[in-house]
Amino acid sequence: MYIRRSSRSLAQVYNTISLNIFPRSAEGGTMFRQDSHSMRQVLRAKCGQTQQLCRRVNGNKNFQMAMFVALIVALFFPDFWTILDVASSASLDAVLVIVFVCFSFELLVQTVGSPKTYVNSFFFWMDIIGCLSVPLDHSVISESLPRSLDNAVVMRAARTARLGARAG
Repeated sequence: MYIRRSSRSLAQVYNTISLNIFPRSAEGGTMFRQDSHSMRQVLRAKCGQTQQLCRRVNGNKNFQMAMFVALIVALFFPDFWTILDVASSASLDAVLVIVFVCFSFELLVQTVGSPKTYVNSFFFWMDIIGCLSVPLDHSVISESLPRSLDNAVVMRAARTARLGARAG
């Protein structure tokens, strides 16, 4: 195939393409750039409003009290459920789902509210670990985990002892 060389420079071709795709406004700039600039301003304003709202929610005493109650429930409720030997775990599962949603919401609020100080801080990682540990008490997940974990440790120790005896 034969490609014909043009006498036009690459800059001229680019300007022709950009004029066809992004028409110029009366001021001479492309309308796309003006729209994206105003869009950025709108986005920054909306993000600033969302960030302020998240800071207000995070500083609210009722929100902090609700999160404290969710923390206490997550720490002690599954153990009380086991001690009381309740047959059905459906209500425990419902409470744990609510606690998980609360923890996830708190993580989102704090991440949006103060991203520079919260993200990658010690508390950020502790909140993620705490949020991810709640589903481990849920009956669907806890029943799917192996029950014979002690047997697996004993079997590995026996296998290692046999390997040591053969090597020695």
